[in-house]
Amino acid sequence: MIQYIFGLPVYIGSFENPPRVIDEVEYCRNNVKPKRKTKIVEELGGVQDEDEGILFDLRSYINETKYINSEIVKHTKQFLKELNIEKLNLTTKICRDEKCTSLDCTDIWFNIYNKGDHTSEHCHLGDSDDEIFCGPSESMFSFNYMAKYNPKTDAGFYFSNPSPMHIFYSEIEENVPQLKKSIKLNIKEGQIVIFPSCFYHFVERHTVDNQRMTLSGNLKKSSNTYIDTLIKEKC
Repeated sequence: MIQYIFGLPVYIGSFENPPRVIDEVEYCRNNVKPKRKTKIVEELGGVQDEDEGILFDLRSYINETKYINSEIVKHTKQFLKELNIEKLNLTTKICRDEKCTSLDCTDIWFNIYNKGDHTSEHCHLGDSDDEIFCGPSESMFSFNYMAKYNPKTDAGFYFSNPSPMHIFYSEIEENVPQLKKSIKLNIKEGQIVIFPSCFYHFVERHTVDNQRMTLSGNLKKSSNTYIDTLIKEKC
């Protein structure tokens, strides 16, 4: 189902079999060395803090995460359907070729938050000074799946107001939530959120002992889409 936050479309859907996600990720966790999010954060033009959680890069595990990949595809199609968008294919493939068989070309990662961890405000676009900024290679949409998440106790996921004018309305923001500086997403364990990659978001500090686990990634416009085919034909 799509809702609009600060005027931008945000989709929330549920995976059919959440335990299978945990099983696939646990397999990958036992076969890959954990690392901080420095690499991906730097790629996105952000600044890495020391307490932003642990990341497991799942790019090399496409064959071991078949259920995860199938659910992402299903919900991506549903997202586009609800937006009434046709002739557009989205893919997690970094090269944008849906038929790519490379085992290191899927833009998906897994985050583990321990007590004290958080994620600073960021979006999933590159640096605005970069030549490829907002070009075909950029992601159009991003997603976050709540693998282990207690909405009552765990750190919340927030979208930031894209307008700096929210400061002007601070006295009445409780009456008009859309004027707030940020809005906490109402999401449950086992659900996925898909949102525009330009939408700034953050995770507040995790203050409880249990681990908070999420699956994240990016969706790019497939190079096999209708509009790209027209461009190739004209060339």
